[in-house]
Amino acid sequence: PRSQRHADRPSLQGSLPGTRKGQEGEGRGAFRRFKDSIHRRGIEKDWYQYRDERLEEIIIDWLEAKEIPFIRGDTPTPAP
Repeated sequence: PRSQRHADRPSLQGSLPGTRKGQEGEGRGAFRRFKDSIHRRGIEKDWYQYRDERLEEIIIDWLEAKEIPFIRGDTPTPAP
């Protein structure tokens, strides 16, 4: 499961430096403030890489739970 694979990774549950406590997760425009914050800090590449890795983990976990094999690649395998 996800928690075992990346237990050493940092959590996004804390506040970002330079924002009011909890501000980045509150109400309308919360994601816009978050995106502005990562762009100001120059860490957007790191964020998007982190996001993509986590989404892939979620997908793989779901597939495993459904006993569907995960095959990495861009080209679908043709049906026999």
